Amino acid sequence: MNFSERTGEPRRTSQEAARISGAFKDALEAVFRRALGPLARLLSRLNVSPNALSVLGWTFSVFAAYLFGTGRIASAGALVLLGGVFDGLDGAVARESRRTSAFGAFLDSTLDRISEALIFSAIVFYFAAAGRPVIAFVAALAMTFSLLTSYTRARAEGLGLDCKVGLLERAGRVVILALSALLGLLPFGLFVLATGGAVTTAQRMLHVWRESRRDVDAPDGSP
Repeated sequence: MNFSERTGEPRRTSQEAARISGAFKDALEAVFRRALGPLARLLSRLNVSPNALSVLGWTFSVFAAYLFGTGRIASAGALVLLGGVFDGLDGAVARESRRTSAFGAFLDSTLDRISEALIFSAIVFYFAAAGRPVIAFVAALAMTFSLLTSYTRARAEGLGLDCKVGLLERAGRVVILALSALLGLLPFGLFVLATGGAVTTAQRMLHVWRESRRDVDAPDGSP
């Protein structure tokens, strides 16, 4: 019997953190659903393609990356927020119009990763060119852990393990990046994203390890 099994304390702490982060994510998703619901219903009635919304949101992100790279930080933040709205709309419209599909989910996820890579690369370029290598490095860390956060969940689910845990998912990352850019606090926002992404990646790795150990330790014939 290991320490966590004897005391139960680390497991309880982990579960409590998961509940808190889950409550935060649920609240954020509820706000988005209430805000976007009427527009999603309208677009569904107009027969707008969810995939077209995914591509449109990605286009805003490409322009945001250009603005970040050229130092127009507040304008870039506004476009990140706008792109995030469309990123939420595509799924809402797909559900509303009953047009969910495997390809639509794949397209949305792939475009999200491209958007993140472009935006963070542009931020790294901007701060490096401005002679601020420390902030550029923090931006590179934020990009790394942002991509790892998504990869760890996708890889776990590819192995048949549920991985809907962690402090910071995409919606939270979009809000933090957009607001910090709009408020002139981008370096601070990047630090939060890098730290939150590292914590989320670690949470998911620990979660998958525990789930895989549970399968290994389960007696034969157990459910």
